[in-house]
Amino acid sequence: MSCDENEADRKLSSRKNSVWEFSVKYGCHVTWDLHADLGPRDGHPSLSADDEQEIWQGYDVLQFTLQQIGCSLTIDRSREPRITGCEEKVDVAVLAPPEDCIGLLLEGARQVPDAFHLVLSASWLSTALTDTGSEDVFLHKAVTFGRNGSTYLDVFQPPRRVTYFLQSCRGDFLDVAQLSEGRLDCPRNNTVRPVGDDRAAAHLFLENAAVDFPSALMFTFRSDEHSSFTDPRFSVRHLTKPVDKEVVRKDVEDYFQKPSLRNVDKIVIHPVHQTGLGPQETADIGRLVQTVLDVLEKTADNDHIILEPFVQCLRPFQRKGEEDAGDNLLQWSADDTVRFLVKSLVCRDFNNKPVTSSVVCLVAKLNSTDVCSLDKTLCLFDDQTSALQSLGSTLREFNVANQELRDSLEADIRRKGEAVLQAIIDSETASQADPRSLMQTDFIGIDFVIAYKNGDLCPTAVKVTTHPEFAAFQRFELTNMAFPNLNICLEAASSDPRQQRAFQPLVATMVMRSQDYVLRGKRILVIAAGWNNKKDLWPPAFAAGIKVVAVDSNPDHFIKNDVERFIHYDFEDRKRETEHATNIVRLVNQSEDKIDGCFTFWEPSVELHAMICEQLNLKGNSVSAAQNAKEKSRTQNALYTLRTRSVLVQNVRDYVTPAYLIKSPDDLDEACRKVKFPAILKTETGAASLGCTEVRTAGDLRKAFTRVTETVKEHPIIAFGFGEMVNVEEFHVGSKHVVDLAIFNKSLVAAFVSDCGLVNPPSFTGTAALMPSALPGDKQAQVIMAAFQCCVGIGLNDGMFNADIIMTSSGPKLVEINARMGGYCLRHWIRRLYHQDILLLAYKICVGIRPYVPQTATTEYIISVYLSPTHHKELFQDPDKKAQMQALHDSGKISLSVFDPDLEDVWGDFEIPCANVAVIAPSVQEGKERLMTVCRELGIEKPEYRVSQFIKYF
Repeated sequence: MSCDENEADRKLSSRKNSVWEFSVKYGCHVTWDLHADLGPRDGHPSLSADDEQEIWQGYDVLQFTLQQIGCSLTIDRSREPRITGCEEKVDVAVLAPPEDCIGLLLEGARQVPDAFHLVLSASWLSTALTDTGSEDVFLHKAVTFGRNGSTYLDVFQPPRRVTYFLQSCRGDFLDVAQLSEGRLDCPRNNTVRPVGDDRAAAHLFLENAAVDFPSALMFTFRSDEHSSFTDPRFSVRHLTKPVDKEVVRKDVEDYFQKPSLRNVDKIVIHPVHQTGLGPQETADIGRLVQTVLDVLEKTADNDHIILEPFVQCLRPFQRKGEEDAGDNLLQWSADDTVRFLVKSLVCRDFNNKPVTSSVVCLVAKLNSTDVCSLDKTLCLFDDQTSALQSLGSTLREFNVANQELRDSLEADIRRKGEAVLQAIIDSETASQADPRSLMQTDFIGIDFVIAYKNGDLCPTAVKVTTHPEFAAFQRFELTNMAFPNLNICLEAASSDPRQQRAFQPLVATMVMRSQDYVLRGKRILVIAAGWNNKKDLWPPAFAAGIKVVAVDSNPDHFIKNDVERFIHYDFEDRKRETEHATNIVRLVNQSEDKIDGCFTFWEPSVELHAMICEQLNLKGNSVSAAQNAKEKSRTQNALYTLRTRSVLVQNVRDYVTPAYLIKSPDDLDEACRKVKFPAILKTETGAASLGCTEVRTAGDLRKAFTRVTETVKEHPIIAFGFGEMVNVEEFHVGSKHVVDLAIFNKSLVAAFVSDCGLVNPPSFTGTAALMPSALPGDKQAQVIMAAFQCCVGIGLNDGMFNADIIMTSSGPKLVEINARMGGYCLRHWIRRLYHQDILLLAYKICVGIRPYVPQTATTEYIISVYLSPTHHKELFQDPDKKAQMQALHDSGKISLSVFDPDLEDVWGDFEIPCANVAVIAPSVQEGKERLMTVCRELGIEKPEYRVSQFIKYF
């Protein structure tokens, strides 16, 4: 027998012995694979027997846990290396024991399957230097979490670049220093320099957040430490060695003269890097001072100690009479030997707002008549052994009968936790030189004790940490979610839907930061840089770290000095698009820099953009798809010929009616015979409803054709220079809605619906808008489905698109599709309501990233009116009116967006809005009232421009 075979037999024998030990320890029957390849990555030195044993122990715990919560065991796919990752381009690596993070990983897989990876050994990772001297992290092997709790042991070839790295919160596990001595170049939670784990710093954040905490006295040997405290509850004494005993004695005596401490009979001393002493009696001040001096003697020159009053845990109330006599609470009501500690997990959500995602209680029985110490070394409450339950259940158990009080206490805990994390976020933001810093605090844990303050129950914070252990939160969550198929009714003390999803906001943040990280450094070719009213589209690209190569006809465009590379090329002659595309590609290829994606937000350049994408082999839509969207009759007729074979979705043909192209007067007779009146005449190309005219008879159609074509001939910009062709189609009666939708690989990623106000005849230019839509949910779904099916139906498979839909009595009807993201105020409204930037969504799609768009419940409405150059020119020409409007904007009463301050966008009888005035309100009705108040105050409401009529159906 060879040496290798002997070694393999030895390892297998050792493995079987360890499995037997595991079975005895956990009382389980091991049924999982004992031959999985858990060794280090290729090229890594062999591991010691102890290191191998540690990896196998983690693997065993993972299998046991999966088995306990009803998930299938891990499937070994390591013999078939994974070549491609998920469409989201996210690879989150969690270097931790499985018992520390399985709840987080399961939630990650629920939101983005195959993107979250458990790493049981640093030998499964590697690093590589970047151009900046920092180090990328690469994933060679991991346990990947997939859909429905499935897990896979995977090997990655090539190795995956880690987009978010999270190391264990446990101090005795693998440290990031084992992986790299340099600066890791990937998003991480701030655990290298934890904010808040220093109790003094924690007190400072509690102070800034106006959160109750015990009065404290700090003795420090650092003269520069914590001199910024203004709260009288926190006193700081700077000392030098040898310690002046008289100063310490006087400070301790003065400390106990504070009104809040006069009835305190015990304190806790918190030394740094020393074992806590537990509660100390305050009756003998001399003895207490000596204890403090003894601790200071052992304290290092750069450390400190903190004295805090011992906070008594809430004792159960005495039940009064036979209240709730029919409740089985009588059988499990707490007695005087039971206490509880409240633990809260506060996460930074994807929109950078803090949210308290979980509040749980650790409930334990006292071992003696003494109350427990809250110092960690003597704490009775243990995440693994204490009973876990909701705060609502716990307060009921402690005979807090008032439901409003129970709800109020939990709401207070959630609010205070969010305030503390916000204080930390503000502190980090102020101290970061680079706003795109990869290190930030994404979650904290806060422990509360509910105690009396001025006769009322009040949550008091006793611990803040920026690397909380997840054990309590995930055990509580997994217990409540382990049996999803059973009809179990769980009491929720809070109406917060995230009560049972502790890691939902944290996962959302990890994924968003991952995608931002992947997008950073991408080089994107932007076709047409737009007019001055598009200036706000550029800063987000630069802030995201995108390298922009811009192409524009204007050699002196305002953006030329801000982008990485500016290419001047005149492409205004729209009849030579193929030639322009070839020339632009040639100019782009003069540089060896790789182009990662191509994008345009400019309607006239949609077809040119598609041609360039095809020639550069970049992600985008086909030229025929762009042409289908550009030419309105082609849009309708292409969809009218489609048939949906599935009975589960609407036939696309039902959304459209035939459109008849009129190139010259010779086509009018045939169009009059075929079209169903009343009809609408449109320019074949263009936007903003310019040229749209309702026609009720053949005579109306002929007159409208002459008027529109002559105006377009005089002002070619109306049709973007593509000619004077028009089309006519059936006129649909109903409410108009705008859908902005993100599509990736023919899959709908996101959709945002807004409502349009009634038009101001004879014009079809937009007058008013409402977001989010006030349509019933099922009607909104119909509108979204119609927009999505129509986009994909004409070949728009990838990008951010904008579709106008009429909701009629017989269902949705398509008006038109814009093969680019929505304009005017839509982007700003979506950012405000849904915390998504559709510009960045479009950038991600064009470089091959499927955007991650978490669901967001809106809590407010935006309702607005568009201003017309014809009807509202005095608001821009009268200095007093202009100042009045600006003052309302500055005060926050309105949101003013100006598109055309010079009122130049008027062409004959046609015009587009010059500005938008919006108000924000918690309800549609209140929004309408606020808007009408502003419109009357500014003179926007007029007999010839009746805003009250435009918005009456909102």
